[in-house]
Amino acid sequence: MLESILLSLICTQIESGDDGSYIEKITFYQNSFTSEKRVELESYFHESLEESWVIDNKQSTNYQISESGLLSFSVPWEQTIEVKEALIFEQIKAKIQYIIDPETKKFKTIYIEDGSTESTEVRGNCLNLSD
Repeated sequence: MLESILLSLICTQIESGDDGSYIEKITFYQNSFTSEKRVELESYFHESLEESWVIDNKQSTNYQISESGLLSFSVPWEQTIEVKEALIFEQIKAKIQYIIDPETKKFKTIYIEDGSTESTEVRGNCLNLSD
């Protein structure tokens, strides 16, 4: 494989209130032979300072580069909530779109649950690990 790293980032989203925080490792690859553009995402979440970081999502997919140079990709996301004592079992499926400006290192995610027309946008900043 003639794949090389185009850009490697660590990105953060710190939400207000009790929504927790995210750290995401995002690595963009480009294959010089086939021109395939692939991205790997590792997303970690923690609810509070008292809790450890846990893996929230790990995906690999293709990405696009816009005319202005923005990097964009979408990944599926799933979560199962189960509380046996309260007889609660819920499966949540969603799509998360990432849009990243490689120059300013700013990014945003757009979260949309399956079957919903409403979306949630969260913005954050990245550090370049490629330098």
